[in-house]
Amino acid sequence: MERPWAPSSSPPSAAAWTLSPPPTGLIIVDAHHVTPDREDEPWLLAMPARVPLQMGGQFDAVVDDMSMAALGAYTRMARGWRPEPVGVPTLLVRATEPAPQMRFRGGYRAGDEERRTSWLEPYDTVDVPGEHWTVNEDHAHTTAGAIQTWLSALGATAG
Repeated sequence: MERPWAPSSSPPSAAAWTLSPPPTGLIIVDAHHVTPDREDEPWLLAMPARVPLQMGGQFDAVVDDMSMAALGAYTRMARGWRPEPVGVPTLLVRATEPAPQMRFRGGYRAGDEERRTSWLEPYDTVDVPGEHWTVNEDHAHTTAGAIQTWLSALGATAG
């Protein structure tokens, strides 16, 4: 059975490359590769705070201790991780706007391309409207369309 795409950019996605057959492509949606020299930047540290701030009092009812422990474990797994070349076409979907945490936590300056997401290996790039969070929320339809266009060019189908 063909796996047309692998929507992940984290250490757990490495397991996908050990399976047979490998995916036709890898899709990375506005993921920032966090290196040791960047992991203490205020804008980056502020990113996870978005969810509890938006949920307010509902956060405690929805997120339990196990979820928080899993997030901590996931963060430790990603710390210091360096992606290896995957040997399949890769699409980097980039937001056209900086995340609010970048604007308000000193991590973004107008025209600062370095703060836009980038990846380590050769990849195709498509820019979609929105910022880190809204590309999959408010602009999900546009983001999905850009991904489908790329998959179609590969001769693959999502689903």
